[in-house]
Amino acid sequence: MKTMLVSEFKAKCIAALKEVQRTREPLSAVFMAMTFAVFVVYGFVAHAFRRLVIESPGVQRWLRYSVAAAFAGLGARLAVSER
Repeated sequence: MKTMLVSEFKAKCIAALKEVQRTREPLSAVFMAMTFAVFVVYGFVAHAFRRLVIESPGVQRWLRYSVAAAFAGLGARLAVSER
């Protein structure tokens, strides 16, 4: 991995922005497209997570038992607490 000083990074960013300003390239469409692409990928990942995890009976059973055990442990801790 290449490292770079913050001042060098800042100088490169400013140079890139000046180049965009000089050429008057419309960057808003590029940024909008990149944002849309990120949200599309996020949607696919969320759908896959739902299908593989949320809708899985085995995972649901494991989650129910885990939450029940956690609450039972918290209840037992509360029952033996001093206050």
